[in-house]
Amino acid sequence: MKKLQVFVFAIALCIGFKQNLSAQQHMLLEILETSATSPEYYEISDNTPGTGMKGTKGFFIRKIIRASKKETFKVEMEIPDNTTMRYPRSNFASFTLIGENIIVVYDVNQKSTKNCFIRFVNTQTGSLSENTLAFSDEVKSKFNFHEIVFKTFYSPDFGKMAVLKDNISPDNNNDAELNIYEIKPLRLASHKNLGQKYNGSKRVFDLTSTIMDNNGNIQLVFNLMNEQTKMTTKSYTAKLPLNANELQDIKEVNANAVANGSSQTSQGRFYKSLKDYINDNSIPGIRIKNGSYSYSIVRGSDFKLIDDNGNLKKEDAKNLPSDLFTYKPQDDVDPFLIRIIDKKPYIVLAAGKLSYYALYSDNQIRYYTEGWEDADLKSFKESKLEDYLEKFGLLEEYKKTMPKRKIDDNVNGWFNKNLDHQIEFFNKLNKKMN
Repeated sequence: MKKLQVFVFAIALCIGFKQNLSAQQHMLLEILETSATSPEYYEISDNTPGTGMKGTKGFFIRKIIRASKKETFKVEMEIPDNTTMRYPRSNFASFTLIGENIIVVYDVNQKSTKNCFIRFVNTQTGSLSENTLAFSDEVKSKFNFHEIVFKTFYSPDFGKMAVLKDNISPDNNNDAELNIYEIKPLRLASHKNLGQKYNGSKRVFDLTSTIMDNNGNIQLVFNLMNEQTKMTTKSYTAKLPLNANELQDIKEVNANAVANGSSQTSQGRFYKSLKDYINDNSIPGIRIKNGSYSYSIVRGSDFKLIDDNGNLKKEDAKNLPSDLFTYKPQDDVDPFLIRIIDKKPYIVLAAGKLSYYALYSDNQIRYYTEGWEDADLKSFKESKLEDYLEKFGLLEEYKKTMPKRKIDDNVNGWFNKNLDHQIEFFNKLNKKMN
């Protein structure tokens, strides 16, 4: 999640919608380019249907001339054999443009094994290197595949690459491992087995907080885990020199100092005020479990809370430590900012002199309030937004920049385009009104 500017912010959201991948041939993952003015760029697409069926081809990498939009080559990243499967949100892939090569690191599920591979795509010829196997791990079942996770990171001079593999679940008997490679040519410089535990407790790494210097020395963060609830507890920083096989200079730190909203092991946090959220000053000693939201007519809205020891407790929305908190519906997505109003959770889309909300349980139902402190929800109508825009001289710009529907826009994609446009102008209004 992007950090907010004081009392004016936007959150890039799809507000709970998922693209219907099986209805599309491929999905754009990212665009790689040397600079915004470079004559060409590289488009990465995923050709794997959301169903995770066998025999799919994996990724496409296309080189495109910027001026003419002409495709000069298209590389198909074939999965090693037709017994391999890729599951939505249980597989990892990274694409990094370094010199004349795109370095691709990706994993696949193969029967009871999860493998991680490295391949190079030459950007001049479109040639594809052979697979280099980084890691191969047995897993108990397809339900454990997502608990073997990977992270690729590079030295500042891009001379070295490291791939960190972690086992975030006690159910799999797999050690965390780290490979450090010299990139030109690709050569394994160091392999480290980091085990699973620290002081007798299960340990998982924060994959978003790992860095490596030009000499291959690494700094990282790890968390202890309650093995019964699988919730993280204490946090530590540590160093791992290139010539060492064990973590060194381990120091316990305030978990709030290292928590990162996009980390797979991070959970939601509570804030006393919007200002505290902006300053990352969360309420200590309590978190909110990812994916724990539930609703019933009898009980209303409930969430599961996590204490410092990783224990879980279900709590009614009206009894939470604060009415403002971050929340992830699943581990591997960015968090929403949620506000409880009249015992119901709402996604905060924009905040300021005008605040914009979507009902969490039905994202198409949206509201606004005049100010942040005013919790008197008013039903959102685009005509009301246009009244404000006209008053502050933004209506013409709003209408001129309205999104245009493309032939491949599905219902959700078209809805989100319009929502993003509205959020953008709520924020422009808030800047004008401050």
